[in-house]
Amino acid sequence: MLYIHYCKKCDHVHMLNGHKKKCPKCSLPLKELPISFIQFTNLSEDERLSEDDRLREDERLREEERL
Repeated sequence: MLYIHYCKKCDHVHMLNGHKKKCPKCSLPLKELPISFIQFTNLSEDERLSEDDRLREDERLREEERL
């Protein structure tokens, strides 16, 4: 089964089989997204861009909370 993951360092959304823990490109931890592969593929281009922006914003806010 395919799952949607986000890598903060690569700033990339990956579609990977299984519950992967590390980015295939940089080996840093991945965040598994709460959206299914089917839901993600049915998003329009604008909705996907909006989702990407939301991911970046969420990561930025978490970093600020840690400070």
